[in-house]
Amino acid sequence: MKLMSLLLTTSMVLPQFSYAQSGRPSDAEMAAMRQSQPMVPQILSVDTKKLYLNDTANSSRAMRSSLSAKREQLSKTHKKLGEVRDRAFTDMDKDYNLLNPETGMTFWEEFQALKNGDLDVLTSKYPDQKTKLKLGKLLKPDLINLLHFMTWMRANGLVTFKSLMANDNDGILELGKLKIENSPYEVDGPTYVITKFKDVEKALADNELFSVRNYHQRMKDSVGDFMLGNDNKAINHEHTWLRGLIDVKEMEPRIRPLVRSIFEQEMKNLELVKMNPYTKQLEGNIELINHIARRVPAILTIKYFGFEGITPEKIMEWSRATQDDFFHNVTGDDTKAKAAVKAGQEMQSQLTKLVDNKFKNIASLAQKPREEQTILDRMVMSIGDINDPSLSEDDLLNLLKDKVYILKNDTEELSKLDRATIISRVKSRVRTNLIGTLVGGLETTQAAISQVLNLILGDKDLTKKAQALSLTAKTGRQQQQQFNNLVWEVLRFHPVNPVVFRYIEKDTELSGVKMKAKSHIIIATQAAMFDPDVFPNPESIDINRFASPHNDKYFHLGYGKHRCLGDYVSMIQVPEIISGILALPNVRKMPGAYGELDFNHMTTRALIGGDKFDQSFPERMILEYNSSSARPLSIKKIEVQDQSVSFEAYLKDYDRNHF
Repeated sequence: MKLMSLLLTTSMVLPQFSYAQSGRPSDAEMAAMRQSQPMVPQILSVDTKKLYLNDTANSSRAMRSSLSAKREQLSKTHKKLGEVRDRAFTDMDKDYNLLNPETGMTFWEEFQALKNGDLDVLTSKYPDQKTKLKLGKLLKPDLINLLHFMTWMRANGLVTFKSLMANDNDGILELGKLKIENSPYEVDGPTYVITKFKDVEKALADNELFSVRNYHQRMKDSVGDFMLGNDNKAINHEHTWLRGLIDVKEMEPRIRPLVRSIFEQEMKNLELVKMNPYTKQLEGNIELINHIARRVPAILTIKYFGFEGITPEKIMEWSRATQDDFFHNVTGDDTKAKAAVKAGQEMQSQLTKLVDNKFKNIASLAQKPREEQTILDRMVMSIGDINDPSLSEDDLLNLLKDKVYILKNDTEELSKLDRATIISRVKSRVRTNLIGTLVGGLETTQAAISQVLNLILGDKDLTKKAQALSLTAKTGRQQQQQFNNLVWEVLRFHPVNPVVFRYIEKDTELSGVKMKAKSHIIIATQAAMFDPDVFPNPESIDINRFASPHNDKYFHLGYGKHRCLGDYVSMIQVPEIISGILALPNVRKMPGAYGELDFNHMTTRALIGGDKFDQSFPERMILEYNSSSARPLSIKKIEVQDQSVSFEAYLKDYDRNHF
């Protein structure tokens, strides 16, 4: 405690700017204060640690302490299983990696106990789930097993799958029916889990049998009828059109330098500096998730895909809300669904004028050098001048051939659409496809970056190896590919999505196991990436596992027709941002809780009101690094122009929520 006290004694915040202010003045009071007080700027030296330790300006120390204790209790089991996962590189062969630290049992042993109705095995060990499991006595055992599987998988997918595969020869598990609030489709069967590579690959490739019906309607309600929310429909040809606009040849000469420049600028803008009271040396701090892993991809999205005039903060907000609903809201939680719909409506509204202007000025777009064109620019140019009054309806429809799909459904007739309707729907399709580049582009990216760095920086030997590979990556294509391979290899141990949900359209079978139509299937992509038939010595990190980046067997970026639209961009920016972090002098996690990769960080405000994004994504991890001749640090100043507003109000919302 004495050490912490010394570390927290450098605050120079002026008295009138209280972090614990109970509330902001009313508009009338602020106006009166502005008239009575001269606008004299005040320069404040920011104490980084003090900022980090204040969850919100609207809570007492006692309340923060109480709620913090509650949160620690609720996350106890998940945290312990997470620690097991994070030791994977050094302790993978030890038996305890297969055990739940709370019960001393493997996933399979707990699974069998629950299957036999022995709920007491868990009720005494899971205080946060005790009520749920007691209620479970009134439910079918297979539904309890579904809850049990999801709990284990969210805490530590690899441990769960290892235990399952070691005890189940066909690698397929049958669980209870997934209950979905206000489901727009029928569910009339169990939930299957598949783990073997051959089954996973087949399920992801066969979109007729295993469809995305489970998130189709939610995506349509929010952002529109995006082609990746459909299977084997006419609208899916838009995928080919959009893929053709993303030029693979420009990835290295354009995207890599752009990512580097954005990263460096954001480091300068957002790094905080403190004085180490013992060494008297300046040390840098950066909140990895929101300052780098989310923000850099957000700015790249604006610059490359074409969200002109939209702030990074708004991009981050939209992406988080939509992806949380589409891909994490498996039970159909209404709060998450409403947040996604609201985000989609905002996107459509704010992009309307932008898209209109692009079509009005299509001639000027052709004058842009290709290396400066956004994907939105190319979308509009590839369609043509839809505003040309000399074009007939037939001419307009010819412009759209093999590009955008403007029908409401497959039974609607093109010939019955008038000119105004055609133009309106073209613009709508362009907006929806632009939004689609955002939906999966930020949260998956930030999770990949933060989860890889969490594992790399958690092992000193791996840190040194990764830093050495990162340095040599700049010397040639082969060296760069080896560093890329390291990133994707490490990500196997804690992937962005260890499982993918699909809907079974027809009765079928995998590996001899019959599966019922109108059921859900959990496709365990992480388990598949540890299948020794395809990944020899799966628990080792092999940077030469696959000779070509285009022939890999990873599932990080999707698969088949549902592979990420921006996969080429991700293949550049994820390793590049990780490389930038590893280049920081003596970079390490901040000691204590603030340096942990936190999936469940909730501010006091969020705890009181409920956190709609609870546990879906990494939310905070603070890194430290040294000042050096190559990267000198200095205490930054914040200029407060209006003394009537508390200093805390000068923080951005996304900063305030995580400091």
